[in-house]
Amino acid sequence: MFHGCLDECKKLLTKVTNPHSSSSSSSYSASVPVQVLGHLSTAGDVVNRILSTMNANKLLYACAVDLCQTAVSEELCGNLDSCLGNYNNALILFHSLVQQACNADDREVLNKYKDGVEKQLLRIYSSRPS
Repeated sequence: MFHGCLDECKKLLTKVTNPHSSSSSSSYSASVPVQVLGHLSTAGDVVNRILSTMNANKLLYACAVDLCQTAVSEELCGNLDSCLGNYNNALILFHSLVQQACNADDREVLNKYKDGVEKQLLRIYSSRPS
């Protein structure tokens, strides 16, 4: 899961720094004009803008939220093993993000999410037959 996020970041970085590389599976070209929000830009400009607003913590946060959403779906479908795995992974990511948070407000919000995931895990573990 974490490695999947890293792999995606590496692919994006490779495409931006070496757009004509043969290791890139797509026919990406930084000089191809594209229409973005009514403005004509090159694909490289678009990727650079996306990367400038995206960082590893945002990706980890998005992964943690996605894991929680998947865990809820799995829980509703009765797939408790998968549900617990997703909640545990989300808890690890939220814990890591709390440790790295520089802003007190961010830390407070992330702690609330982490605490919510912990409560869900405790609820599921306590209701599960031994």
